[in-house]
Amino acid sequence: MTYRQIVFMILDLLRQTSKDSNFEIDHIIKEVNDVRNLLLKQRYSDIRKEISDVNFQEITIYLTDVSSLNKKYIMLKSNKVVPDILNIASTPTKSLDSINFSFISNYRFVYTGYNEWLSSIIYGTVLSDKYFYIKSMNPQVKHMTSIRIMSIFENPIDVYYYNDPDLIANGIDVLDMIFPLEGAYIPELQDIVLKRLAPSLGFPKDTINNNNEDNNNIQQKVN
Repeated sequence: MTYRQIVFMILDLLRQTSKDSNFEIDHIIKEVNDVRNLLLKQRYSDIRKEISDVNFQEITIYLTDVSSLNKKYIMLKSNKVVPDILNIASTPTKSLDSINFSFISNYRFVYTGYNEWLSSIIYGTVLSDKYFYIKSMNPQVKHMTSIRIMSIFENPIDVYYYNDPDLIANGIDVLDMIFPLEGAYIPELQDIVLKRLAPSLGFPKDTINNNNEDNNNIQQKVN
């Protein structure tokens, strides 16, 4: 589904609840993104669960050589800040190119790249400055100018702008972009967003869709 389909479906349901409902589209988009992240974190808290590709997005990262004077390893850095990656139990970031890398935490990244017995391994991470880094003793890395990665990002819209900064100038409406979430979770997402927005209309949360579950029950249901 697209953002437009999701947002206007929720708007229509809110208008059925109150004729005076007046919500900014940007506010609904924020709620939709937040609930998407909540559902994905809870559904895939078990590292053994395979995550559907529908939830992923792709970005192309252009790299610059920023190797230290140490010369024991090669380090590359993205040319701009990358969108925030969603923190899920099993880090789902992976390469789409022939050169694969091991995506690790920024804490572990500091201690890699020195072992000559592991010299072929290429490590990647996002450091606290929000730039993406590649680090390795593998000479192939020296020739890398870009890398395509697939991951689950906190804000899908940031990804669309990252891939095409001139999105609006090119006449593309963000609302027409794909909302990266499995279709099976859409009804649940819709229900939770409605419950979040209902109090601002002056109605009890459990009047939406004749659903008597409170927020705590929603959390239990999601688990």
